[in-house]
Amino acid sequence: TGFRSELMKPLVSHMDINAVVVAEATKEERTMLDTEAATNMKRVVVPKVKDWMGDDAQGPYMILDTQEVKTTWHPIERGQGGGGGY
Repeated sequence: TGFRSELMKPLVSHMDINAVVVAEATKEERTMLDTEAATNMKRVVVPKVKDWMGDDAQGPYMILDTQEVKTTWHPIERGQGGGGGY
């Protein structure tokens, strides 16, 4: 916990934080967030929520904007020969 003015820049510029969700931000704060987040391509999410206690804000889907899903492909060899059987 702390003051927004003290926490925003260190949080958004920290290299081990991958996403920042801000309940609300002024234009100046949003500019600073986007600029600092560009250092490590961090996601900055400012949800447009009117009622944080409402049903829309309580579901698990709000965190989807902070996640990254990667699809990997791994060839499966057939047989013991070690050939390119994929």
